[in-house]
Amino acid sequence: MKNGVLSDTKEINVVPFSISSVSSRNDYQPTLLTGSERERVKQKIIDGSNKVNGSAWLVYEINDQVVKKEN
Repeated sequence: MKNGVLSDTKEINVVPFSISSVSSRNDYQPTLLTGSERERVKQKIIDGSNKVNGSAWLVYEINDQVVKKEN
């Protein structure tokens, strides 16, 4: 909804987490990823999503910079 009108804009906020705070086992404590691991996971999500027909991302973030994809 934008100004009370239904919009067909799709906004997705990807927040990369690890399912565990340790790598040796699952301790059931999700942990927010940072640095290069955060960027690696975000790129993996974007790449995987772009393989789905009709789901190309128009705007996404790389290294905290917003990038607009040209069609």
